[in-house]
Amino acid sequence: MQISLDELKANLLSESLKEMFQQAYEQGLNDAKEQQALPTLLKKKDLADLFQVALPTVENIIRMEGFPKSKVVQARYPRDEVFIWINKNIEYVHYNTNYLKMSIS
Repeated sequence: MQISLDELKANLLSESLKEMFQQAYEQGLNDAKEQQALPTLLKKKDLADLFQVALPTVENIIRMEGFPKSKVVQARYPRDEVFIWINKNIEYVHYNTNYLKMSIS
């Protein structure tokens, strides 16, 4: 049985896509595990590690309008809401922190 060049290309593309989707799935699982490993209420040090910035930069970030703060414990920041905030403010995060550079590599 002879296979055409187009069929060979299609098979190679299919295999490449399967591998790419598997890697993306595994990366998503790893990212979720890392996120869930953080405490439910983050401290400023946790935010500095997350954003890969110095504490003075964290001070600037937490003063931004809409940055999530705990309503119960002072100087604590709800992890899940912080990640929602990051997604909503991705442009600011991209240009002012190393968070995206860390996640992509």
